[in-house]
Amino acid sequence: QDPLILAENLRQAVHQLRALDATKQIAVTEFGSLFFAASLLGALLAAQIVRVGLEEQLLMTLRHLLIEDRTSLFNLQEPFANSAAIQPDPMTSGATYRTTPGYWAMKLLAESLSGSVVPVRTAVPGLVALATSDPAAGRAAVVLIRNQPAGITWDVSVGLSPGTWSGT
Repeated sequence: QDPLILAENLRQAVHQLRALDATKQIAVTEFGSLFFAASLLGALLAAQIVRVGLEEQLLMTLRHLLIEDRTSLFNLQEPFANSAAIQPDPMTSGATYRTTPGYWAMKLLAESLSGSVVPVRTAVPGLVALATSDPAAGRAAVVLIRNQPAGITWDVSVGLSPGTWSGT
């Protein structure tokens, strides 16, 4: 299913849980996809779930890391082995491990986002934005998550408060 839809379903579930008891913290303790973690779809899912987790101020958001040491292309005995962010490398018969696109998406988000979530919007269909600001560390981050196929380009402008900014 579309990572954007899954993330927004998470938001809906969070709102429903808060309606039951607003005093309780909510956490995503495990997420991933059964067959597509090693693809760009896994990276998009990681980015969208983290985005909703931050916007909704969840206690934590965790992803499947390493589930099984045995893997194969069609691992019917251990199907969850293919959903991990770190997987046994089939090229080495599982003697070493490889990181998936979902792992790299989570790593980039963890290293780049800090402070608090800043409201942000985009009018571009298929483009979702997330922004954070950390004045104490002198950092701000804007993450753009594109759910449309590669090859479609967009012009993006980001409004920043007065000051000196540099980007990467």
